[in-house]
Amino acid sequence: MRKLEEVAKKRRKRGSSRFLDRIARLSDRLQPFFGVVDIMIQSNPEYTALAWGALRFILQLASGFSTFFEKLIKTLERFCREMPQYKDIQLLQEDQISARIKECIEKVYGHMFQLFKEVANVFTSGGRIKRTPVVIAEILWRPFENRFDGLLEEVKSCRSLIEFDIALLQARTANDTKAIAVAQKEIAEEEQEQNRKAQKKADELAKMTDEIARMVSQSYREQLFERIQKWLSPPQYSDALFRGKSLREPGTNEWVLTNTRFCNPGSGKSVLASSIIDELMAEYHQEGRIWELCYFFFTPDCKESTTRISAYRSILAQILHRNRQDEDMINKFDFTMTDIFSSGTPKAGLDELFGLVKLLFQQFQILLVLDGIDDPDELTDTSG
Repeated sequence: MRKLEEVAKKRRKRGSSRFLDRIARLSDRLQPFFGVVDIMIQSNPEYTALAWGALRFILQLASGFSTFFEKLIKTLERFCREMPQYKDIQLLQEDQISARIKECIEKVYGHMFQLFKEVANVFTSGGRIKRTPVVIAEILWRPFENRFDGLLEEVKSCRSLIEFDIALLQARTANDTKAIAVAQKEIAEEEQEQNRKAQKKADELAKMTDEIARMVSQSYREQLFERIQKWLSPPQYSDALFRGKSLREPGTNEWVLTNTRFCNPGSGKSVLASSIIDELMAEYHQEGRIWELCYFFFTPDCKESTTRISAYRSILAQILHRNRQDEDMINKFDFTMTDIFSSGTPKAGLDELFGLVKLLFQQFQILLVLDGIDDPDELTDTSG
């Protein structure tokens, strides 16, 4: 708890004091759950410490990115709202906690760590070497929002079973035959529904071959790729490059690759920039390349190419286009676009774009060529 407050205080120093209260409320909501975990496994208190540590870890990962931190807090708040009322369980004697309740708590604990893992994958890169799939479920990739909704559904089901089980215990204590029958019926119906959903999922997976699973995953990816492209909405960044290349005479501008002198504005620097990009492009396609090439031309005569936000959109679109099979990168775009309270933002904002640029510049080695930096209309523009 103290460690979480430290993370919140760091955010407050950066001008985001509202996060302190939200993290405090988040930890207050989780405290009863971990109290029940402590009761269940008194011989292994490290399980609670491990969960608190994992929560602190993902908060720290996101703390340097204001937009992502906001999304993470919202995601955790939504998850916690669907968790059972563990204060009711804390009031029970240890021998009153049924096997059903214990099983549900174990499931929620596992789902919580699955969520932590999903979020950690956004801020870390596991490398491009993926382990060999063992079962179809591991091959099948789904967007973050789908995976999150699946976790929430499981947690809601556990909450229902725990509430029904506590109602059954209270009815038995009161020797209320009618209430006992109602609680038993509700438990049976909820377990039947869980089994039905589990069987349906198992049947769907059983029908899939490896090839079909990969095709379904690829379909998800293609749909997400199209959504990301619309969300980024980049300007036609390649037009200025082609224009600069068309103005270059064969065999000219080669000196720029070894000379550090620059001319005055309007003296052909865009043509020189095109030459540099051309040379780097040739190296880019060589085997063993370990860097990414991105470029942007600030163009005064093109309104949509004169602001920072246009540059961010273009840079991200280039990285996306060349690495569309990179799961680590796709997860970052996916999480940034996700809005669990609405249908999503139709177009990326400056904070989201800048946060993504920071994240991807950590994941990739980027060579960035910018032309016309003295031309942007609004270097301090925050609205795009």
